[in-house]
Amino acid sequence: MEQRYQPILDRYIAGVDVPFAEVQHVWRDTTVQQMCGASGFYEQLYPLVRSINQGLPAKHRLRIVAADPPIDWSKIHSYADLTPFFDRDGSIASVMESEVLAKHRKALMLFGVFHLLHGGGPGQGDVVTRYERHYPGRTFVISDLGYYGTSDEPHTDMKAPGGIWPSLLMTRNSRIGSLSLDSFLQSPITTDKDCNVTAAFGGESSRTVADQVDAFLYLGPQKSLLAEPLPADIALDRAYRSEWLHRMKLVGLPGPSSLEELDAEIVESAADPMLPPPSRQPVSKEMKLKIRQGCLSRKQPTANTTK
Repeated sequence: MEQRYQPILDRYIAGVDVPFAEVQHVWRDTTVQQMCGASGFYEQLYPLVRSINQGLPAKHRLRIVAADPPIDWSKIHSYADLTPFFDRDGSIASVMESEVLAKHRKALMLFGVFHLLHGGGPGQGDVVTRYERHYPGRTFVISDLGYYGTSDEPHTDMKAPGGIWPSLLMTRNSRIGSLSLDSFLQSPITTDKDCNVTAAFGGESSRTVADQVDAFLYLGPQKSLLAEPLPADIALDRAYRSEWLHRMKLVGLPGPSSLEELDAEIVESAADPMLPPPSRQPVSKEMKLKIRQGCLSRKQPTANTTK
């Protein structure tokens, strides 16, 4: 959620009459709009919190805090323009410290789990790792199960307490917690300053998942989970989806090259509503080569400049 729009977000959540189209910028104009901007979750969450607040006294009202780097997409014309906004972990950690931890407040953090691991992340570390240097023991990390349970893993690990779900499977002092993180999720791929392609969490095989995650959210048998369909208002908003494709190309993400291809993907996805598990397959040598080549080409922006 984009920090530049925090004043608009605060007014909307407080019940002020703010056009919803203005509020949409909060989750549509993030550095990773292909994730937040393609989900109907946020379009339901914000009105829900706004409605809840109407019945609460001012001192007990909820606040939604935007933590994504304050990017202005109207000023992004090349990959080089994006680089100042790549440190999402640093931005999120800074907001958490200033708006939550330093003020002795509590927060529900909604981010991908690779931003939230205890002792995780490359470089200075992920969000939780960074602020836990000053505020240790304050964060309870919950992850989904990734691809665990989609193959021949022991089903005894997949039983919800009392046979009821949703439920939490605690990792501490459990068999499931003794496993390594790659039993659940594949490490993200990253590049160093010389464009060498590496696993972001390589070399951590000695650490157990219980060292990094406190619990897994169990939502029922893995093979019965449903994918979230693309909301109709996004599917029909061709201007927004055109901008979406433009941004994906600037970032260098693979995907459809035209709205027609994107339309075809949306229709195709409706034919199979089941949620596919994350891939267990390691990134191929060919894909690593493409990532390296893309990294090298982006380090030479003049070569890609249209005259």
